[in-house]
Amino acid sequence: NMKTPFEQYIEGVGTVPSWGLSPALDLMEGISEDDCGPDAHIAVVGECDCRHVLRTVAKGFAHPDRNTTFYLVESQPEVLARQLLMLHIAFDNSLGIRGWIFTHAPRF
Repeated sequence: NMKTPFEQYIEGVGTVPSWGLSPALDLMEGISEDDCGPDAHIAVVGECDCRHVLRTVAKGFAHPDRNTTFYLVESQPEVLARQLLMLHIAFDNSLGIRGWIFTHAPRF
């Protein structure tokens, strides 16, 4: 039973996306308080990683008076679980720099 090239690709790469192919964006860039008020609610659908959320939070100093709530929507629970784990690690103050480097350092 011969597999098509597409079937071979799916078997090798898998069907759960691991990363996006675009640079991280500040999702609040260009949105004024007049547009959404003091509270911003952002739905992030099918992102497959948390790069946009992290970039937006990192740029939060540009919007100090705004409360931002993110809603992550994914079709696969594995992808959502990975995003939540990465966000937890990123914002866990008890981890310390040594633990943070250990979890983020590239493995060779």
